[in-house]
Amino acid sequence: MRYLFVLIFICNLAYGENNKNSIDSVLSNYIRDFQISSPVSVLNNDPKKYKFGKLLFEDKVLSLANNVSCKTCHNDKFGTGDAIPFSIGAGGSGNGINRRQNLAGITSRNAPHLFNKAHSSFRGLFWDGRVSYNKRLNTYNTPEAKLNGENPEYSFISNKIDSLIAMQALFPLVNEIEMKGVLFPKFTNLMVWKELTRRVVENPKYLDYVFEGFNIADIANALAYFQKVEFQVNDTPLDHYISGKIDVLSKNEKKGAIIFFEKGRCARCHFGPLLSNRSFQSVSVPQIGPGQTKDKNDEGRFLVTKNVNDKYKFLTQPLRNISLTAPFFHNGAFNGLAEVVDHYNNPSQSIHNYDVGNLQNLFGTNYNEYIFVDRNQYNNFYRVQSLNNILKTPLRLSNIEKRNLVCFLKKSLTQEKFHNKINLDECEAKDLE
Repeated sequence: MRYLFVLIFICNLAYGENNKNSIDSVLSNYIRDFQISSPVSVLNNDPKKYKFGKLLFEDKVLSLANNVSCKTCHNDKFGTGDAIPFSIGAGGSGNGINRRQNLAGITSRNAPHLFNKAHSSFRGLFWDGRVSYNKRLNTYNTPEAKLNGENPEYSFISNKIDSLIAMQALFPLVNEIEMKGVLFPKFTNLMVWKELTRRVVENPKYLDYVFEGFNIADIANALAYFQKVEFQVNDTPLDHYISGKIDVLSKNEKKGAIIFFEKGRCARCHFGPLLSNRSFQSVSVPQIGPGQTKDKNDEGRFLVTKNVNDKYKFLTQPLRNISLTAPFFHNGAFNGLAEVVDHYNNPSQSIHNYDVGNLQNLFGTNYNEYIFVDRNQYNNFYRVQSLNNILKTPLRLSNIEKRNLVCFLKKSLTQEKFHNKINLDECEAKDLE
């Protein structure tokens, strides 16, 4: 009998080891098939430019109203966002969850996180891609027509811009709600950019950073360089796992990763080095907040391209450090990754059952008015109709599968230095078969 128990014990050990090797083997295949790799490190080869960009990023001098900075809406303490559904721009007070609207306007969309957003593979930025780059023609398309095309009128700016994220950096500066403020209605974009350049040039703090011919493009390039270095992420537990440290992920995390690649269908859009296809997808998100039109609708990418196939499409976000960046989606409609996973489990049902009460309880004091929810059946019908084909069939994830998927998203994709900022109960719970 004793020998029988020993034999069973040995068999169990062998089974456990084989099972472990099996899941790692499966994950290895998925990592290869979906071209998952760690983004190449960006070295800070120009410390002076980095410091200039950092100073500008945190300085209200770039707000024509002189009361907000880039960091107001993109604070590293809040996952490079501002921790509220829609940003409160020039005229608000406080930071993050303590920011209050007062006399300020509110943006129609959530402040997108900045992690890996300066990566050169992006061809469109902002939630709707309204600033884009054509690599073949080496031209930009932006909301300012005089920056666009092969022979732009503002070539003295566009020819000096050295990256897409630098071009993107120009536009919060001229947005009335975000940084420009409402007191300068007659200021054109160029007038704003020239005034901000003058302020920087004449500020003693920046004496060592300006030079002959300095203009707004040099400000944008410094901001972009700082973001490219500062907000790169390539050292998450998943990255360590890819490098061969297979024990860095727990059993729950590995189960969640399998769900990510298989039943959850996440990797259909979140693949490659950035865990993003850098494209635009419709995932039937409930519409809340100011929207983009008089009826508070937001048709996303369609508003830029006028292509009906782009209705309700928004940029696929890269996923490293995503757990730090709540609220989620283009309008911050969901405040937790568990809610996000619940939505993806059946988007067609989620949009009709959406309850803004939780969000109102969390953020009602930030805004002057109750958070609007679009209940228009016509609009919601077309949001569902536009849903990405990948999601038209419900995922049918069990509660355990959802928990493990959230565990993977939270722990495996978040830099370890930030693990103390997130709730990892899903990963610390006892494994369930």
